Amino acid sequence: MNHEIKEEYLATLNNLELKEARRLIHFLAGYAMVVGGEENVMEMILKEVSEIKEKGY
Repeated sequence: MNHEIKEEYLATLNNLELKEARRLIHFLAGYAMVVGGEENVMEMILKEVSEIKEKGY
């Protein structure tokens, strides 16, 4: 992987505003639904959110 792209990627993610993060989540979920199936992606998201809340991230 290109090191410069990785640095820019991480810096971009670390500096997202809440509104931007929500939009990105919707975009990525929509893309994943096309690739991996809508129900699978919804289940994955629900599981991940549950774990995040449980661990207090």
